[in-house]
Amino acid sequence: MIHKIYLIIIAFLVAICGFFYFVSDYREKKIDTLMDEKTKLNEDLTRCKNEVAANTKAADRANDTIGKIKTIVKTVKSPCDCYNSVIDNSIIAGVRGK
Repeated sequence: MIHKIYLIIIAFLVAICGFFYFVSDYREKKIDTLMDEKTKLNEDLTRCKNEVAANTKAADRANDTIGKIKTIVKTVKSPCDCYNSVIDNSIIAGVRGK
């Protein structure tokens, strides 16, 4: 009789150990999946930050170029209809640094 009780207790403990083994294995796989997803999201965030920085630098360069053009146009002695005429080669050369 006592042997049957021990066998039942052992079987119950084995069942509990098996249950916790499968639960821990499931949790470990879930953690690995979430870590992979986190890594991917961090890479995407870094890429987006780099794109924002590049766009900001490009906007700054464009503003500088527009400022140079405005300065050059202000110094032109002849009347300038900048919206409807071809841009003078000297202005283009000045913007290009030549």
